Amino acid sequence: MRKQLTLAIATTVLLAGFGSGVASAQTDSSTVTYTVSPVTLIEIASDVSLTIDSVNSVGGGLANDTDSTTYAITNNAGAKKLVGKLNAAMPDNTTLSLQASAPAGAASAGAVTLSNSNQDLVTGIGAVNQSGISIVFTLSATVNAQLVNAGTKTLTLTLVDES
Repeated sequence: MRKQLTLAIATTVLLAGFGSGVASAQTDSSTVTYTVSPVTLIEIASDVSLTIDSVNSVGGGLANDTDSTTYAITNNAGAKKLVGKLNAAMPDNTTLSLQASAPAGAASAGAVTLSNSNQDLVTGIGAVNQSGISIVFTLSATVNAQLVNAGTKTLTLTLVDES
């Protein structure tokens, strides 16, 4: 029995010695190429609806109507500003204004009367990733405004390089 035990121990030691030489660690390396591209995105949360159907007081003019929504912005592409324009001019004696709140670190231009040319709405936009930023629309009309049944305008907001 002593011979069998010695043989078993010797076999185990011998196999353990061979195993360590066969299972040596192997390594390799790989080059990882990466890019962070410029991203400049804006998204308006919803459409708005405005109706003027009352007066401030008799003899005091028509009452403005306001509605609001929000926007989200992502920018990693340097200094930007937010501009906005309508697809066509508003009817005579009516105005549509917009007040866009500014994301962190930027400045709002306040209430801006929209037209069919770009108007600065927010300036000083840097690196930002923010949502839920307020936009308030105000429709105004004088008593000389012609009746408008469900007129629509398309607002285009664009992030452009700040100059």
